[in-house]
Amino acid sequence: MSVIEVIPATMEQFAEDLQKAGDTVVRGERGTIWRANEGWSLMRFPVFDFAEPTPEELHRLFREGKKPLVTFQTPATEAIPANGYMFLYDSPEYDIEMLGAKPRRDARIALRRLRFEFADWDTILAHGFQAFHDTRTRNGLSDGTPQVFHRRFTQFRQNRAHYALAAFDEEDNLAGYLTLIVVGNIVAASGTFSANEHLRGRPSNGLVHTLLDYFITQRKFKVVSYGSSTIQEAEENDGLHTFKIRGGFDARPVVRRFEFNPYLKPLVNRATLWGMKQTLRLSPGNRMLRKAVGVIETALKV
Repeated sequence: MSVIEVIPATMEQFAEDLQKAGDTVVRGERGTIWRANEGWSLMRFPVFDFAEPTPEELHRLFREGKKPLVTFQTPATEAIPANGYMFLYDSPEYDIEMLGAKPRRDARIALRRLRFEFADWDTILAHGFQAFHDTRTRNGLSDGTPQVFHRRFTQFRQNRAHYALAAFDEEDNLAGYLTLIVVGNIVAASGTFSANEHLRGRPSNGLVHTLLDYFITQRKFKVVSYGSSTIQEAEENDGLHTFKIRGGFDARPVVRRFEFNPYLKPLVNRATLWGMKQTLRLSPGNRMLRKAVGVIETALKV
């Protein structure tokens, strides 16, 4: 690995740095925090804390966080079936031989063709735009612009919990990278980006293998999470789901929950959903609108 030393932040350091960067943070119960997500909601961290928030906690979140929406995940039950998955790796061991034939082959292709190490944020900001742009475009999104890229990672670099695991080719070109949140003995992968011209080198496969090998095998971390199933309506979701499972992650069925501020609940209805879907037809690459449609659609089903 590279000379960059990965030093886990404490939850308080993570929260402090989020606030310094301008994000809203509300301290939660059981040592959790609720952080601003997409600018208009609060999301719990760690995301795999599945406890049901108490009415008192929800009331405090709306009062202190001043966001219209709170999102969290709880276990599926007979009364409320799963509407998504949480991707977790919490086994104490990892080895490439544990993978199936295809993901094992793809990871080894990546290890032969690319070099994997932690990169500093200057490197990501200087050379990471193409991978960011290509990934957003492949996913049918319109926000893969230089402005969004620089805003995102200029802010992301300000936190002591944030790291970037990168893949370089033999000429030191940046083929892809994986952004991470490292707090205590847990790691959360927050984004994977790869450039089109390097896809034959399987950078994403190599990044996921290196992520688990480093944090589980070498550092003995307790949990590595790789996000949850998306609510966006896109054909590539099934492919992403399969990719994560083949990479070694366990897909845990969960109920994705969306609690709206009581003052806004009358607006969460099928008429509103219909209007937003009509608007989305005019701008199908609008990521924020796609997420908003998914949120309301899911909230009406739970």
